[in-house]
Amino acid sequence: MTGFFLSLLIILTPINQAAFMPNSMLGIPGNNPFNFIWLLALVLVLSSRGNGQNQSLNSYFKPALLLFLTAFIIATLLTAFNIDSLHPTIPSQKPTLSGYYLTYLFKPLQVIITGWLTYKYCRLHGIKTMENAVSLIPVILLPLMMYYFYQGSSGGTDYRTGRDLLTANVGLHANTLGAVAVAILAYNFGKEKKQFEKLDYLSMGCSLLVIVFSLSRMSFIATLVIFLISLKKFTFKQKIISTSLLLIVVLAFMPLLLSRINYGITDRSDNKTQGQAVNANELSAGRVEYIWIPALNMIEENPLLGNGILSIWKGKYVVSKKIMIPSHPHNAYLQVGLDMGIAGIIVFMLLLLSMWKSAKNNFGFKLALITWMIMGITGSTFYPALDTFFIWIMYGISCSMSTSQKKQKAPEFLITK
Repeated sequence: MTGFFLSLLIILTPINQAAFMPNSMLGIPGNNPFNFIWLLALVLVLSSRGNGQNQSLNSYFKPALLLFLTAFIIATLLTAFNIDSLHPTIPSQKPTLSGYYLTYLFKPLQVIITGWLTYKYCRLHGIKTMENAVSLIPVILLPLMMYYFYQGSSGGTDYRTGRDLLTANVGLHANTLGAVAVAILAYNFGKEKKQFEKLDYLSMGCSLLVIVFSLSRMSFIATLVIFLISLKKFTFKQKIISTSLLLIVVLAFMPLLLSRINYGITDRSDNKTQGQAVNANELSAGRVEYIWIPALNMIEENPLLGNGILSIWKGKYVVSKKIMIPSHPHNAYLQVGLDMGIAGIIVFMLLLLSMWKSAKNNFGFKLALITWMIMGITGSTFYPALDTFFIWIMYGISCSMSTSQKKQKAPEFLITK
């Protein structure tokens, strides 16, 4: 029963903020069914008693994770005490103090605890149920994304329209949707199996299509990277099927890629830029010149400890007529440097090393970590958040794998034959 509710918790998480959902995580105020599932799963796990099979030298809350959480909480409180210093482009985006604590303090902790709940369950009952739940995420996301994309673009391949529709209605940024899909694809690629099961193939196919509809070039690059890393461990049949799926994605992605490039050079109609080569700033939709370089200047103000969460809204450098001041620097490495300084970057690297070591028996999680690092270049985040819930769930599964696994029948809707 606990596994059933935890499975629901995992597969509902990425669509919890979709347009048709009554409210966001925890639902304050609101009556979101996701909240009751989360609380019930928490109660069931906390009330379960160990039977001697759950003892392990491994653990979820390793020192590196606790150190990273401490740094994150300090950075969050630093901004809370100076919330008046936040100056977003759109004044309505500025959080109230109570809303800030809920969004930037409690919600990340909830994501961390969700990963811990997964870890606790897997220690007692094995990883099969939770892995199946993770595999179902892209299967559920795909029809949702297709609906919103075609509803607004009439089946077209316009980058900007499609991206904005997905971000507004699915509740996750287009780049985040790509990050979720490619991480789950990587996890499935890396499973230690002689052959994939039906759910694995379904999940991989849906993951690739989610990547196409996410319109995220970086997730496409990450897909190529993990495919090339995984290819040598595939059987001949797996190589044929996986390569065929990848070729389909390449063909499907090309119109979107061309639209994305065209979107980046739409301002080249003036005489000054005509005839010049397309530069990195244009291909990055203005990230390099309008966000990343100014963000580096902001880091110099407090390089050691940073300026607190959302520090990009405290700066005076990221101001341009071509782009609004964003809520994050669209680069996870710069985000950590801005918010937590060099100390935060060191702490994060320790966390990443700890996660990597926890995956010694889980090649799939190692591949997912690689995609996490790649996606962080253009917009994903390294913080515990709804955007990165999949990493913490996979981390919970991975940490549990050093224990003796007790087999348990998965809920019917998760069973593959």
